[in-house]
Amino acid sequence: MNERLFERVNHYLPFTYNCAQSSFGALRDVFGFADGGIFKALTPFPGFSRGETCGAVTGCVMALGLLFGSSEEDIKAGKKSTSAAECTREFCDRFEEHHSSLTCRLILTHKLGSANAPENPVEAGAWRAGMERECTWLVHDAVRTVADIIAQRGKGDG
Repeated sequence: MNERLFERVNHYLPFTYNCAQSSFGALRDVFGFADGGIFKALTPFPGFSRGETCGAVTGCVMALGLLFGSSEEDIKAGKKSTSAAECTREFCDRFEEHHSSLTCRLILTHKLGSANAPENPVEAGAWRAGMERECTWLVHDAVRTVADIIAQRGKGDG
């Protein structure tokens, strides 16, 4: 399953340049849930374009919400689920343990020495290549973590 997830991440990242859409799209494609327009809604979410919450976290949390969350009908019927919050907490704890933070700019600073590309064109090119490599690995790790959580909870066979 991981190979299929990674293939889907590698499909999305080069043309979206968006870790939120790439993580969500890969999970959606592999686990086959409807997205209700979430892929499109994730357009501004790679670090909120300001280095805030990592887009891989955002995309994965949206997928967990779709798989384990409560619909309006569930809530009206008194069947509010706590599974989505439990899965999200587990995912975020594991992600933070692996990557030191949930915040894009802090992760990039930790991994690359800076959250922003240097002004020098040569240094900027090396920084961008490093960012692409690190962010690809990070999205792979995030979707693999979610797939593990889904498998533990019995919500799909991938």
